[in-house]
Amino acid sequence: MSLNRRSRAQRLGILFQENETLFPASVLDTVLTGRHPWLNPLQGESAEDIQKAREALELVDLDQMSDRSMTSLSGGERRRADLAALVTQEPLVLLLDEPSNHLDMHYQVVMLGNLIADWRSRNGVVILVMHDINLALRFSDHLLLLFGEGRAESGPVETLATEAILSRVYNHTMRMANTADGTWFYPG
Repeated sequence: MSLNRRSRAQRLGILFQENETLFPASVLDTVLTGRHPWLNPLQGESAEDIQKAREALELVDLDQMSDRSMTSLSGGERRRADLAALVTQEPLVLLLDEPSNHLDMHYQVVMLGNLIADWRSRNGVVILVMHDINLALRFSDHLLLLFGEGRAESGPVETLATEAILSRVYNHTMRMANTADGTWFYPG
């Protein structure tokens, strides 16, 4: 089954590893671009679209910056605005390439956690590309590990999150620590 561009854009939301801001749009206008797949050509955003964008800005803790220019934001603030645009888009599938780029620890854990939990509650799918194994394990129930040279392995976290397998992935000895907060991996 093939989908036209509009249907694809309504179902699939993508956050690229880097997203350069090319023009000085406001934060709110940038977040509203997430609604574009749902608008008819030449149609402007409705009050409902603006409300969805404002709620998304609140979710990512940027509601006080909605009138600021994107070019005036820090890298982490721009990342959060891009995530808010995805929330506003309301796709079924999220493809997030290094979503924690430029985010402070708090936003990496709390905001990404809330976003992923929200998508799961809607029966949506979240596909993360991450180098930080501990952050990936925090949010994942399934892993696809790339070993290089075209080799890969996929399966449940419980099966693949081992010292031996992760040492092969990172081409470096990895150690595992079990704590009250969960299992963590670190370089040996």
